[in-house]
Amino acid sequence: MFMQTLDECMQQDIDKCIQENNNGSALRYFCGNHPVCRNYNNISLHIAMYNAAKYYTTVGLLEEMENSLKVLEALLPRYFKGIAATFYASKEIEGTKTLFKKKPSKVTETKLRKIFAFEIEFYQFVRKRFHQQLSKLRKMGRL
Repeated sequence: MFMQTLDECMQQDIDKCIQENNNGSALRYFCGNHPVCRNYNNISLHIAMYNAAKYYTTVGLLEEMENSLKVLEALLPRYFKGIAATFYASKEIEGTKTLFKKKPSKVTETKLRKIFAFEIEFYQFVRKRFHQQLSKLRKMGRL
């Protein structure tokens, strides 16, 4: 499965492909262990959104690692003071990018957007909240 493109995976065994690519569901993580959180629906989505907003000072974004570290440093300096400098000094991050990434076809993308609609909506919520925090910190001169 590791040497396949996403399109090939989806064409061969969509259920297995989805399962293997969904073990790290953010929606399920933030929703919690309640039985309702085992399913993707509006209830689990809203529980996850509530939990993220109430119990997490911030939720960083992998695709915005630099800004995420700056926000963590600004909001939780006791725990993250100097984290951005440590990150930049680390040589280990250089080899972590996916090589030869192939963009999925429109068909695959459409299928995935439908399957992961609640996960996507949760991500958009977290992303919006993160950008609001980032903007506020910049206006306050803390970044």
